[in-house]
Amino acid sequence: MPCKEPCYTCTSATQCLSCDRTEQSNKLINFFDKEKTCYETCPAISVPTPSKKCLACTNNCLTCEGITNKCITCEDGFYLFKNTCVSVCPFGYVFNELTKSCGSAGKLQIPIPFTIIAIVISIGIGISTFLKGSDRQGRVQQGTAFFITVLALIDVLLRFNWIVLIVYLYLAKHLVTAGLYLVLIFASLIINFCLWRRMFYAKYKYEEKDRQYSMYFQNYPNTAKSVLNVSYIFSFQAIRLSYSRILGKKQFMARFSTRRRFYRLIGRLSVIEILVLYLPSIAINISNLFYVKFGS
Repeated sequence: MPCKEPCYTCTSATQCLSCDRTEQSNKLINFFDKEKTCYETCPAISVPTPSKKCLACTNNCLTCEGITNKCITCEDGFYLFKNTCVSVCPFGYVFNELTKSCGSAGKLQIPIPFTIIAIVISIGIGISTFLKGSDRQGRVQQGTAFFITVLALIDVLLRFNWIVLIVYLYLAKHLVTAGLYLVLIFASLIINFCLWRRMFYAKYKYEEKDRQYSMYFQNYPNTAKSVLNVSYIFSFQAIRLSYSRILGKKQFMARFSTRRRFYRLIGRLSVIEILVLYLPSIAINISNLFYVKFGS
């Protein structure tokens, strides 16, 4: 069966094996083997060669330039990264929805107000975390009740803030920073449940063996259990609510017979919390200040 122009050799009327370059009137002289078709210029999904052949893009490139594996755009499910197509962006890079490519994870991570607020809160908690609320004789220290209440509430709210940021960062495809905050959340759970609960509930058994706290627990079981559950899940600092004297309510006037041991436990965990949670959190947020543009 004779071939039709622009085919020089063919397998069928529509399937070329080579292009006719003997006829000057034929402009379709570039053969694209993948489609068995002749083109005037090679399509973007291929690169031309001196022998008038179009070589198809490789390595999941949708379009390429110069060589077959130098990608310009990628097939579905792949992202452009330094002229290559990858299924997952490398560490430190995130998927850009508009360009379908991997961009720097630091270009837009957290809005400036969230960054500054998180730094201020973290520093404030670190400074006030050693407030005890009473002296060695058990007398209430004037002026500390308010700070103890604020400390406990802010520490719990900060965990919620991290959760909101993780969701925001994940939806915005800033996976590196979201992952770092997720690590902080897991570290917080380990401190609260594995260290704090183990010491307060399992080892020292304050609910049973501490005479004054045991009486408080029996008199106000609902309040005591609620505060303890919050401290086990969100932040051990929430235990401060039990002796914060909120609005002068007796439900928040817990006392401890072994005060020094209790405050020593809180103090040691506070140091761990600062080192493991707040300093890394501050570092993450400060790093964002170098990448986030004001007004973003």
